[in-house]
Amino acid sequence: MATDIERRGASPPSDNGLLPPVLRALVFLLVWPGLAFACSSGLVALFCAADRGLTCSGAELDYAAAAGECLAALLLAFGFRRFLDREPASSLGLSLGMKSLSLFVLGVAFGAGMQTLVFILEYAAGSLHISAVAPVQADLLSWAAVIPLIAIAALAEELPLRGYLFQNLRVAWGDPRALIGTSVLFGLLHLTNPGARENLALTIIGITFAGAWFCAAVIWTRSLWLALGTHIAWNMFEGPVYGLPVSGLIFGNSTAITSRVGGPIWLTGGSFGPEAGVSSLLALAVGAVVLYALHRRGLFS
Repeated sequence: MATDIERRGASPPSDNGLLPPVLRALVFLLVWPGLAFACSSGLVALFCAADRGLTCSGAELDYAAAAGECLAALLLAFGFRRFLDREPASSLGLSLGMKSLSLFVLGVAFGAGMQTLVFILEYAAGSLHISAVAPVQADLLSWAAVIPLIAIAALAEELPLRGYLFQNLRVAWGDPRALIGTSVLFGLLHLTNPGARENLALTIIGITFAGAWFCAAVIWTRSLWLALGTHIAWNMFEGPVYGLPVSGLIFGNSTAITSRVGGPIWLTGGSFGPEAGVSSLLALAVGAVVLYALHRRGLFS
């Protein structure tokens, strides 16, 4: 049986904060980039100082930078929620319990399933060719190193966008406009990634659609856990498993399947990866239909 905290979930916040919801969201947006930069730079500097610069490069710096961004997201979202919004931290949608665990696991299944559909679509279209498959032991070792990085990077995006900003804007604007606003912002935040402008229109559409999917998951489950699980598994299967670019980022030789992608950019997304291609849009559409069907059947009640 769900606890009282679990039942509250990520419900729309009340309007008894120190500022109106839109203003709270605006202040959050103004503070977030600076704090994320400061925390990331600080952790990178601390790591390099402790390491005396001997191996201060590559994966170690990626972990330090991602951890800094995640730390900033945690401090800002929970701090604003508690002291500016005057709402319990659990209302951000990260309460603990068996229901939360089941939603997270279901989210992992959604992310893995949708990326598997992307892989199948591109393979069936002749745009993706498998060059090599790594041994299972090598897969497990590489995944153990990369899963924490992917998880903290996903949390650093989900908590500010779907956790804090969406929860405030839906009070002032209602669910549809809050969904559109935060999803477009999600798309725009990815335009600095490598390859984002190679197929600019589809990049914005694809990332925005993914953001809308995550918002819908928050609305229907009243929790952030399903969206977070989906985000983590989506990136994990896209990059380390299937060897495709993750929003322009390449995982090199540490992938389970080495994929060679060609064919039309409108389908595959080119160097940015599936999020800028029709293959991703089709997978997200199928996932949205399944998610809605589960919601209609009362699975998330």
